[in-house]
Amino acid sequence: MVAASGALVLVMNVGIFLGPLVGGLSITHLGAPALFFCLATLQAATALLALLRLATGGKPATETGTALPVGHAATPVASRLNPDAQE
Repeated sequence: MVAASGALVLVMNVGIFLGPLVGGLSITHLGAPALFFCLATLQAATALLALLRLATGGKPATETGTALPVGHAATPVASRLNPDAQE
């Protein structure tokens, strides 16, 4: 799970870095309507990737780890924050 969130942060940072550059260059060289073309292209790529991921499917997780469910009144702080919690 940590590797997945690390990859998401990396992809987000690349987009934050490249987005204004690509948008600005497209407006400079192709005019103002090019920004909307860039956005439409990126949205189409995102949709195609999502459809590809849905079509190929992934294996469900078999390892659940060591996580255990914790009740809403398990800690003193939680019971103070939740007025309905029984002590």
